[in-house]
Amino acid sequence: MDRSTRIAEKLKRKGYCISRFRVAKIMRANNWVSKHKRKFKATTDSNHSYPVCRNLLNRNFNPSRLNEA
Repeated sequence: MDRSTRIAEKLKRKGYCISRFRVAKIMRANNWVSKHKRKFKATTDSNHSYPVCRNLLNRNFNPSRLNEA
């Protein structure tokens, strides 16, 4: 799916009556380029064999009442 198609579909959902060719023409005339979404890449390996540090802060994530930190 090229960039003008995605933009045209979004504009149609918002109520504008416009074709992808017109969007492409407007984009070319203004030197506009769309940014592509990056593919999700998992960067954390939870199943590692490295030692885990102790919890030195002992933070309380279950407060007894509201607005208590």
